[in-house]
Amino acid sequence: MDTFGDKRDLQKIISENTGIRENFLERPDEASSASVAQKMSWVAKRKTTRVEDRACCSLGLLDINMPLLYGEMLNEWQLELKLVGKATMLHGEVV
Repeated sequence: MDTFGDKRDLQKIISENTGIRENFLERPDEASSASVAQKMSWVAKRKTTRVEDRACCSLGLLDINMPLLYGEMLNEWQLELKLVGKATMLHGEVV
């Protein structure tokens, strides 16, 4: 089977395309120290075919556990504003 490589082989390319620093890719547990603003910049670079996929990505990056009914989301802008507000309240940051 042909492969492109693993995360370590592609780390620089992944970092350049996502804006996620290489040390966070090497040690994902350190990504929790990234600011909400930084994580939202990662979300902004994410391209998905469905708004719901981007929303789920946002929730995961912000470490928010929230039950969702897939396909029943508000428009993307309203949802991201709610996520930023929730993350700001949880992490005590001003974005």
